Amino acid sequence: MFRYFIPFLLITELVFSTTWSGRILNDSSNYLDHAIVTHISSNVWVIADAEGYFQLAGHFSVGDTIKVQRYGYQPLLIPLPQSKFFTIRLTVEPINFAMITTAGGNESVKHSMHYYSMSASSYTPLTIRSIFVNLPGVTVRTYGGPGSTGFISVDGGSSKHTRVRFNGFDLSNSQTGMTDISQIPKPLLKKATYSPVGNTSAADIGGDGLVSIHPWGENGILFESGSYGYFASHAKSQLHWKQWIIRLAVGWEQNEGDFPVKWNTSLIKRKNNDFLQYYSMIQTDYLNSDQTSFSVFSLFSWQDRGNPGQIWSASNARKDDNLWLIGSSLNHLRSTDQFKIQWTIKSSRDHYVDDIYAIDDTHDLLSLSLLFAWKKEFSPRLKMTNSFSYSLDTLNSSRNRSPVQVATSLNNGFTYNLSDKTVLSIGSSISMIRQGNLFTDEKPYSLYGSYSYLIHKKTHTLFGVTGIETNRIPTLNEKFWSPGGNPDLIPEKLTGLSCYFSTEAFFKQKVSLEFYLKQGKNLIQWTPIATYWQPVNIKSTRRMGLKLHITYKMRNFLTGSLSSNMSNSSAHNIGYHSGKALLYAPSVILTNSFMFKLSDQIIVNGQSHYMSSIISRYDWPEDIVLSPILNHDIHISEESTLFGYNVITTGSIQNLSNNPYEMARGYPEMGRSYRLSFTIKLD
Repeated sequence: MFRYFIPFLLITELVFSTTWSGRILNDSSNYLDHAIVTHISSNVWVIADAEGYFQLAGHFSVGDTIKVQRYGYQPLLIPLPQSKFFTIRLTVEPINFAMITTAGGNESVKHSMHYYSMSASSYTPLTIRSIFVNLPGVTVRTYGGPGSTGFISVDGGSSKHTRVRFNGFDLSNSQTGMTDISQIPKPLLKKATYSPVGNTSAADIGGDGLVSIHPWGENGILFESGSYGYFASHAKSQLHWKQWIIRLAVGWEQNEGDFPVKWNTSLIKRKNNDFLQYYSMIQTDYLNSDQTSFSVFSLFSWQDRGNPGQIWSASNARKDDNLWLIGSSLNHLRSTDQFKIQWTIKSSRDHYVDDIYAIDDTHDLLSLSLLFAWKKEFSPRLKMTNSFSYSLDTLNSSRNRSPVQVATSLNNGFTYNLSDKTVLSIGSSISMIRQGNLFTDEKPYSLYGSYSYLIHKKTHTLFGVTGIETNRIPTLNEKFWSPGGNPDLIPEKLTGLSCYFSTEAFFKQKVSLEFYLKQGKNLIQWTPIATYWQPVNIKSTRRMGLKLHITYKMRNFLTGSLSSNMSNSSAHNIGYHSGKALLYAPSVILTNSFMFKLSDQIIVNGQSHYMSSIISRYDWPEDIVLSPILNHDIHISEESTLFGYNVITTGSIQNLSNNPYEMARGYPEMGRSYRLSFTIKLD
């Protein structure tokens, strides 16, 4: 893999740029998608994504002037601040002006009034959970060790109810309905955003919302090593040339994964737990004119991993899998219209071998999708969004029937500003899905409505209410898996209501509070039947809770975030377990992340995460319950100069208190471990 770094170094030598990033909002603290940020003297430009996030890289200095503009808002000229991450607010302007935009694979028609976000630090070695657990109510379920898969759950719900997108492209697997985030290279997990339901993409985000992963970060080269045979090296570069922006990334990670764990009264070593990953990514954006732009994106990752099995049933099984994602989008804007065409090809392969049970299975999944989206502004107050999508999924399996799934979806929504402080949004979607040769009897649909009111402009104090109703048909595995597929499953129906409040009135610290109530009918859950597992419908479920999220900054030496989620859940019509908490639904989740600046060169940052006990399986006479989790990670970094480049040296201790824990029964996670990394910054 090191041979790939030679051309990469040549490119980065030409770039040698600095990077500023930030978020663009309006006066109501809603994010603004596709705003243009331009460095005046060099004419280097970049466009904010669907969550208002941008990264501007070039030969910049503090105090240089940048211009921020978006259709319908007053353009703004500001100097680059000392901070490399900052927030920009634009004020509504009823006069239309020209706008430059690019799709970048993002939903250009999306509107959301409420979301959470968390950016990874340049001084923090990433793990599969470190960035996501900062989002209130979000957990990541893994299966013990570096080679395990990982699935995101929100508010104790099923992973199938949360849509995951990477760089604007959908990652959900139509075979399982879930997204394995372990296939996404960790250096590309720069920023994560969670958007609750209640926006125009409601048809695509399931019942629990949308988690968006924004890649990139600083240009540079990283070398890292750590406990239990961990080694990694990654490189990223960005090149601006006239109307082009080209981003390149390559890397690899290797982890032997043979770590000791305590089980009952014995100390044993978990073996066959290794992980090897290679990846490459390229993104090209081209600006054709003030109204038209074109973007192409490609990601390939390949993983080879051991599958150690449960600790009392050791296994020599192995798995290799890969993900290939390629897509492009074309955006065209006129004075009051925005039109977008996007196509995506997603291919994944999963090869599993287990000699003990004579298993040698291969699953090839190919997904093709096409999206047409149109946004119309009838007036500065009234906006309409429409989109039509078509997708084709083919599954070739060595042991199971291989149906073809075809889906078409029509989405529409209206956003109306009742006043300068009040926004009302409503929308709907309906889909037709054919699995095999038959159309499903039920048509997946979504209905949503949201209302927000800006209480105080200066402190950005906002109140809002959101409601949604949606349903989900069974996935290919749930219906056709052999053995275990259940053709008698009926679609799930989910309804939700949330009220939220956010403000910066408390010493300019951002505080968000949200209450939610979610109910489900006919929830699909896999349960043990005879010698295998089969999905069945649960008559009804309920989840309700309260989220608190605080982003704080104390002068120039301490920044951080604190999030909590207090919830209660129950399931009914599951025999003698009726009324008990849902599987894998914790009642308390607490996360605190901080960054403390000891000096201009030395930074200490860390993270503490607590999750209460969860039921991993309904059983008799007692349910199987996993103990609470309390983890602490600490990192110390020093930034220095070497041959004219900024070099960051970071020492890291993960699971500082060496607490034993597991996210799935029989799959203990790693105890205390150490890492040392060197990052050569090329910005």
